[in-house]
Amino acid sequence: MIRKATPQDIAQIIDLATPETQRYPYLKANHDSIKRLVVECVSSANSFAFVSESETGISGAILALTHDNLWAQKQSSTVLAWICKGSGDGIRLLQEYSKWLDGRAAIRRGGFQFDIDVDPKIYRVISRLGFTPHGGCYLKIK
Repeated sequence: MIRKATPQDIAQIIDLATPETQRYPYLKANHDSIKRLVVECVSSANSFAFVSESETGISGAILALTHDNLWAQKQSSTVLAWICKGSGDGIRLLQEYSKWLDGRAAIRRGGFQFDIDVDPKIYRVISRLGFTPHGGCYLKIK
């Protein structure tokens, strides 16, 4: 089941994200910052947080922070984390993010960057959602 994240989900989202920080041993994770940003994405009406829930708890999440845009008068939304352990849930989380972007007149641009080991099929899906490659990022510009 895909749904909007609630404050009660914060601990499980952090638990889901923490192993991801160990994939790159040369980067030192700042766990205080991770917690602060998860709380901000879940709690702020301006930001975006959805989760995928299974019988055992939270199995996926997408978190996006909304911020001022350096190059445009409207705001930007940047995906900070997109983690999914369930088959097909990652696509549904991206679809929710895309719909959310479409419904936000104040946001000019939404975007994210994939990890290097993402399933290549995802590129076809995101192009259908209106995201296009720009450098190493994928952006949806409205």
